[in-house]
Amino acid sequence: MTGKQKNEFGTFAGVFTPSILTILGVIMFMNAGSVVGYAGLLGALIILVLCKSITSLTSLSISAISTNMDVKGGGSYYLISRSLGAEPGGAIGVSLYLALALSVPFYIIGLVHALMAFESLRPFISANYLYICIIFAVIFFIITYVGAQIALKIQFLILISLGISILTFMAGLTWHFEWDRLIVNMAPAAKHVPGNMPFWVLFAIYFPAVTGITAGVSMSGDLKEPSKSIPAGTLAAVGIGFLIYALQMVLMAGGIDRASGEGIPSLTNTPYLALKAVSGKFGLLVAQGAIAATASSTIGSFIGSPRILQALSRDRLYKVLAPFGKGSKKGDEPRRALWLTFFITIVTLVLATTFSENALNAVAAILTMFFLASYGTVNISAFVEAFGSNPSFRPTFRFFHWSTALLGALGCLATAILINWIAAIIAAIIIFGLYFYLATKHMRASFGDARRGFTFMRARNAILKLRDMPRDAKNWRPNIIVMSGIPETRYTLVRYALWMEAGRGLLTLANFVIGDISEMGEERKSKEEELFKFIDVHKFPALAEVNITYNFDAMLSTFLQAHSLRPLRPNVLMMGWPGFSERAEAFVKHMKVANELDMSLLALSDKGLPDLDKPLRIDLWWRGLGNGSLMLILSYLMTQTPEWKQAEIRLLRVVNDEASRIQAEAELNSLVEKGRMTATSKAVVSKKQFKDIVFKESKDASAVFLGFRLPPIEEASSFYATYKEYIEKLPTTILVCSSGDADLFA
Repeated sequence: MTGKQKNEFGTFAGVFTPSILTILGVIMFMNAGSVVGYAGLLGALIILVLCKSITSLTSLSISAISTNMDVKGGGSYYLISRSLGAEPGGAIGVSLYLALALSVPFYIIGLVHALMAFESLRPFISANYLYICIIFAVIFFIITYVGAQIALKIQFLILISLGISILTFMAGLTWHFEWDRLIVNMAPAAKHVPGNMPFWVLFAIYFPAVTGITAGVSMSGDLKEPSKSIPAGTLAAVGIGFLIYALQMVLMAGGIDRASGEGIPSLTNTPYLALKAVSGKFGLLVAQGAIAATASSTIGSFIGSPRILQALSRDRLYKVLAPFGKGSKKGDEPRRALWLTFFITIVTLVLATTFSENALNAVAAILTMFFLASYGTVNISAFVEAFGSNPSFRPTFRFFHWSTALLGALGCLATAILINWIAAIIAAIIIFGLYFYLATKHMRASFGDARRGFTFMRARNAILKLRDMPRDAKNWRPNIIVMSGIPETRYTLVRYALWMEAGRGLLTLANFVIGDISEMGEERKSKEEELFKFIDVHKFPALAEVNITYNFDAMLSTFLQAHSLRPLRPNVLMMGWPGFSERAEAFVKHMKVANELDMSLLALSDKGLPDLDKPLRIDLWWRGLGNGSLMLILSYLMTQTPEWKQAEIRLLRVVNDEASRIQAEAELNSLVEKGRMTATSKAVVSKKQFKDIVFKESKDASAVFLGFRLPPIEEASSFYATYKEYIEKLPTTILVCSSGDADLFA
């Protein structure tokens, strides 16, 4: 955008005018009377208040977010993406662009229908319907293409025309106003009245009348002071729109009968003609207002939709949209995006002459859902910002609370369901489809969002609650620290840790850099990035820690104690089995440090990963509940992962004779039953050395669990030699030493 001159509109021209012109739309002329006639004045006012409550709450959210950031182009898309992130912002951005872009041909069709109210023009329009629609599309395109400056000046003229029209029919209604008629029209119409509709159907018909608040927000990139203009202009448009609609309802209830009479058409069936009739010889001005309303909405959508697409394209969330980010030198006008909108308009107008009115209504319903989705997501954005309690959330707009945003979001959801639940589901599928498309790209947007703060607050509150809850064996979960070192060289170690954690606890991969912290800062960052990249590439749900130390043996104790939010403290240390005897003493020392901190110990003898395409079997050698409980729990957790879902757990025990075998298998089966697990039991009768028995029975297993007791440091070498004999010919083996926290029978 270097060297480009930016538009700098003020509050009235840039926000209030587009918003009020979109709010005071064609429904004021065509449908408001029917709502008053069928629902009664009280019912109509309730509908108005409910509708306006949703847009008012959304306006508060818009005001809060827009005064908390430096707002650029893109309107609601920009506010959402900078609050909730790229994925939700990108999904809503495309939906909102399509909703605004496809609104253009629908408004043009409405404009042509308004012209057909003139009987002298009706035959000509009917004979040349498509051509007239296309001519209007070209006219509005040219107005917008010249620039927002010209378009907004024309909207001033439209605003004056619309104001004259509103004053005209208000004066006519006042002239015909009667208190007796008002009292009669206060209550709903009788159920037997032809064409009568239920309350919520009337609500759905009327709701689009109060929308349009994002028309001014869409001009965010063209405003001189967005953070001041957006709240002031939006809230002013909402407030003035409410007063005009409320006054219209009261005057219509007192000025027009439900049934036609005295030369005035019916309030319920022909409200537009009734407004013209009460205006007498000035009825032409009412028709002029209906035309002005649709023309203003058309220009508003033609201005707003390309700006959303331009902002979306500049964030490069969708590569295919990248060319539409370019703007003109003067005013940074989104002309490429405007051409696309014009193309969509022409295609839609041509298709509109092909498909039935029901098909068009179905599309229009989905577009309404897109608007509601954008309003709802703006409210969610404000809720996340406020409820997350980010210190950076300091909006200068004070009349806002997270509860108003939550209420606004729920109101949008309820409204969508009440208007058309089928269209709501279709719109939701489209939006979530776009969201998941962006989510699978794992993009790193160049802008931050508030989701981290919201998640932080939830995590903080949950940790504080956990702090006050008593620890219990029923709630034991594996919070494992893995001494992963350079993770690519210990992939089997990390993979087995993930399988044993099974999404039930927390897994932390730890690496240590030996040296001086003042000299090894860059090395630490490099190792940390390496670890994060490893986690991202393999999509491991794990945390990462890299520490600098002079002495690993001395550092381990400090690290294991310090790496702890107390309720989530690590309770399992997992290391690789040493590859040579010289490391035996250090290995036992490290294990003893963790043992002193009441951590269970796992040592993995890496013989590679099993062939996951073949039947899997876990052999667990039972030598008592001390380590057996933890081994059974970990093997069970492994079978809860997709890779090991069909694996067989085999519980083995060595006995001296056949008589002991029957009793041992019965005891093992009882253990399995009490532990609520599925496993087969086998007592092996043999007097051979244990290493030979284990090899014979488990050489073809997929993984083997063996328990161990931690030896004194002076016996480290003999401990290492003994277990090396056990595991050297076995497949990947996990040696287990339990702290006693994990209870199989809990």
